[in-house]
Amino acid sequence: MIDFDTLQRCYDEDRVYALQLEIWDSCEQACDYCYMKAGRLPRASLDSETLRHVVRDASTLAISRIEWLGGEPLLRADWRELLAAASQHGIVNNLWTGGLPLADESVARDVVAATENGLVAFHISSVDEETYARLHSRAPDGQLRTLLKGVENILAAGKPPELLLNSVTFTRGQSVADMVKAIDFFKDRYAIATCVNLYQSYKPLAPSTHGYLDVMPDRREGRIELEHAAARSGAAQAIANCVNKQYCSATVAVTNEGKLTPCATIRPKNAPSILEDGLAPTLNRHKREMLLLDMKDEANLPEGCTHCAQHESCWGCRGRAWDCFDSINARDPACFRNPANRR
Repeated sequence: MIDFDTLQRCYDEDRVYALQLEIWDSCEQACDYCYMKAGRLPRASLDSETLRHVVRDASTLAISRIEWLGGEPLLRADWRELLAAASQHGIVNNLWTGGLPLADESVARDVVAATENGLVAFHISSVDEETYARLHSRAPDGQLRTLLKGVENILAAGKPPELLLNSVTFTRGQSVADMVKAIDFFKDRYAIATCVNLYQSYKPLAPSTHGYLDVMPDRREGRIELEHAAARSGAAQAIANCVNKQYCSATVAVTNEGKLTPCATIRPKNAPSILEDGLAPTLNRHKREMLLLDMKDEANLPEGCTHCAQHESCWGCRGRAWDCFDSINARDPACFRNPANRR
């Protein structure tokens, strides 16, 4: 899924490996915990011309991957053309879909063609109908079955299971046993790994630190989930962030409002915009903060990280640090290894 050799070179050379590109916020999956609270009609989106300029800039920056994000990217009428433009520039397309559009066999086939050698991630946190309904109170009956049909469609269309990922969010509305059941279901039935992301508030849902900690899953439960998901995917160790720190430092995001940030989960109001000058010039002006270059100095690691056995590959989730403490350099409040979180 990740070309770790290329990723490490980008990290070592302070270059961008992947661009997270939000194309709009329209979505039909209706996850209650989603920070966008997205509906069928988009409220914020980038036009096709802007997105094509971003793709061209990504090519000049030698960016290896574009992570196509929404909302739901597959609801846009021009998604095929956008991914084709990236392919023409030699960029690998990784697509992050909720999964509902894949229930259309023709869409599933087109996704397989557009993401050759790239990842397709879908989002099914629970395979229990009652739990799923509790986490998606606005969703119609039968949505879980539609999602599972989509998974089967994309496998039937030829997408290898090792290039598929169930990217899920663990919240306090779900039991450990239920999440373990979902992880095992996808691995045992479809040979698809699961990536567990511990819930974060994305500021609008819990603007205070106290409110954030109230909705975040218990760290002990989070550890069980992360370690189980890592074991089923063949990873040597579970770490607190969704990918390693090399990926965090070699990835930038453009939000559906045209803001440039270190990660799509970090959304400061004063983030620079790419809409006037484009991606490449804006990134060059803000490279140090976007690539988290200061954190590469061990003296600047978050509290509790310096002596951690995992600090060569992990510095915790910068999105959760920003959500909880208003600083991307702060400790990750969900990290089960950080002694500062036990006080």
